[in-house]
Amino acid sequence: MRSATMPNIKHKILGKADGNFDPNQPDTRLFIDTLDAKFGNLDGADKFFFPRCNSTNRVVAWKKENYQLDFDTTKNDADGIMIDQLRVVGMLFNADDPTIFIYEDKKRRFFLLHGGFRCLVPELKKGKRERGIIRSTFEDFQIDAGDSKVWVGNGIGPCCYGAEHLPEMTDFSAKVPIGQATRGLRAGKRSVDLYQLIYQQLVEGQKVKPTHMQFDTKCTCCDGMLELDPKYHSDCRSGQLAGRNAVGFWMT
Repeated sequence: MRSATMPNIKHKILGKADGNFDPNQPDTRLFIDTLDAKFGNLDGADKFFFPRCNSTNRVVAWKKENYQLDFDTTKNDADGIMIDQLRVVGMLFNADDPTIFIYEDKKRRFFLLHGGFRCLVPELKKGKRERGIIRSTFEDFQIDAGDSKVWVGNGIGPCCYGAEHLPEMTDFSAKVPIGQATRGLRAGKRSVDLYQLIYQQLVEGQKVKPTHMQFDTKCTCCDGMLELDPKYHSDCRSGQLAGRNAVGFWMT
């Protein structure tokens, strides 16, 4: 991330070699100890906050709905957080779903969103869909698209995603970019390009300037596999055995 674009933002991305950052693993103490070891001594940071992700479009502001568990988390399910204070680390723990980071310079706040498919495209219920997490965040928090800087990354690519089970593969009303997986266990199956989907929703839906966006499109599923040493946890690659990666952002 270029410091010239976001001068007071720091970030850290950790993968499989750093441990398992799954907050729902049976050994809660192990999760906390792993977080403390990898995030506990960050430069200029002293508080930590993460959402209890469950494929929702809810975004929670720091100190508005917190539950204390050594590290602060949301009391209820949410898939995004907003932080407007210095030295508070916002975190997400993923295993293929991209991370969406949005920063507003004038308001000195940032958002960290879970870019999973069902967060972006909620299920169709009785002929209607709820707002996706990007739209709900921009509308509910009145984000100024012209003042926003965005980073998206640390997710699975269309090369591996494969998603033939999704009804949106045949119902094209959701405007989902569909291609074909070319690698891994799902090669040959229809696939969704989550990065392109996020780009569409930001640019076409919320009028964010493409020049204000940065995408890191490396694939959490196949990155490193050529050396038989995957860099990231991946649901698509490992299924129920997959752990979780960690992404953290904070302002100083």
